[in-house]
Amino acid sequence: ITTAADAITKARRIEIYGLGASGFLAQEAQYRMAALGLPAVAYCDPIVQNTTAPLLGKNDVVLALSFSGLTQYLVETTAMAKNSGARILSISPAGSPIAKLADTNIALNAYRKSDNFLASPTARLALHMILDVLSMAIVERMAER
Repeated sequence: ITTAADAITKARRIEIYGLGASGFLAQEAQYRMAALGLPAVAYCDPIVQNTTAPLLGKNDVVLALSFSGLTQYLVETTAMAKNSGARILSISPAGSPIAKLADTNIALNAYRKSDNFLASPTARLALHMILDVLSMAIVERMAER
């Protein structure tokens, strides 16, 4: 968490990627960072992610959010951002394709395959809590400056 908070507070640009249910939490993360004055934007559409990822560079950060760590579109756009030189942070299951692409992964090992995501909110709540802790770490880093 501290490594991710450091990278976020030093970034020129922060792009937050999520698809589906992770996309809603990507927007939540954008709101929190924007409220702190950080240059963050959330993209929940893989076409937009594919458009912006190649434009990123070494001073930029991508925060990829994924409950499963397996979503192919997200794996592809995250890899594209990494190849462009962006630092990759992720919140996803340890050992997942998204986690393996990340320079820093915050392990979210609450995913359970289900046809009805709303019936099993454990992963969503766990990700929300991780965003709470990450936000507090960011506030602490900013106060140290």
